Amino acid sequence: MSMKLVLVGLLLALPVWADMSKEEREAYQSWYDANAAEDWPKATEAAKVYRDSFPKGEYAEYLGKWEHGLRFQFFADAVKAKNTDEMIKRGSDVLADDAGNLDVIYAIATSLRVNELWAKPPVMKHAGEAAAFSLKAAELIEAGKIPSNVEKDKWDKNAALGALYQTLAMIEKANKNTDKAIEYYNKAAAAEPSDPNHALSSGILSYLKYQEAARKYRELMKDEVNKDKPETKAAKDEADKRADAAIASYAEYLKVSAGNAALAEQRAKVEKGLADAKKFRQPETPATPPASTPP
Repeated sequence: MSMKLVLVGLLLALPVWADMSKEEREAYQSWYDANAAEDWPKATEAAKVYRDSFPKGEYAEYLGKWEHGLRFQFFADAVKAKNTDEMIKRGSDVLADDAGNLDVIYAIATSLRVNELWAKPPVMKHAGEAAAFSLKAAELIEAGKIPSNVEKDKWDKNAALGALYQTLAMIEKANKNTDKAIEYYNKAAAAEPSDPNHALSSGILSYLKYQEAARKYRELMKDEVNKDKPETKAAKDEADKRADAAIASYAEYLKVSAGNAALAEQRAKVEKGLADAKKFRQPETPATPPASTPP
């Protein structure tokens, strides 16, 4: 790997020998020679030796910047090569002294989503890292940060947050943490309301939880002796809460997807589920069991 394009100009700085001790000159020369030969492990070690030995030396700050640039280039090469383990390792090296570097954090989160989580079939090997980097990226973007390689007038904050929260929801769903998945799908819908898929995903999971809670309540109500028991009231409250969540998400989906002919079949299924949840909450006639398959 050639670093000449990235490190252009770094070889031009020669020490002012008269102002440096023999030891400092030798330490600098060791780095200089290794850098010129593009022996990066040796150059990195030589830079570390110089900075540790001469923290206020002529080139201490200069070599710090060189090390940072080298680490970032290694990271960029790993991203380009789609080498996930190397990308995470090199990115973590950069973040060790630049913890809020959104460029690195967002690039890792995006690469893991596109290359692994969205693969067919999905690859979950680095799901934990994908969650951590996605959450950190979302926090920084919510706070107003923008990746440095994106033009401000072309930056779509809503779409970026929607994708990040959707990623977190997908991971939680795969881990069977349904409530957390619903929470993140709702965050995605709030951040990117123009995308109906976020509300749909939240609605489907909420509807499943409603079905489960409603079945438990109906089972208890089959025996008259359970009618006034605390556990029966708790079961009804849980079913009501889940039904309300499904109603809210399904209603949002129908609003956002209105007029989209391509979604007519899905909209019909959602309307059926919405009607069922509403009937449970405000029954005009005895509630019927919900459909076995969520829309």
